[in-house]
Amino acid sequence: MEPSTTNTQRKGLPRSLQFQRMERIVKAMQHPTAGVPVRSQKLFLTTVPNAFTGNDVSEWIAQKLNVKDSGKLFLHEIERF
Repeated sequence: MEPSTTNTQRKGLPRSLQFQRMERIVKAMQHPTAGVPVRSQKLFLTTVPNAFTGNDVSEWIAQKLNVKDSGKLFLHEIERF
């Protein structure tokens, strides 16, 4: 019986490197001027401070990570969930 392969083994990067990449992206998203725009959002009768929309995130990812058209379509599709 062959040992099962993990997702990390298939991708070719150790988990620590994947987490480091994700951490760099999250830090870039939090940058005060070049990151995802954060503002107060109105939700029914309540105002939520320091919030962002899924559309803001997907547009930021598409722009900063040079996502091609098919990737943009995917990002906009997952926004609905």
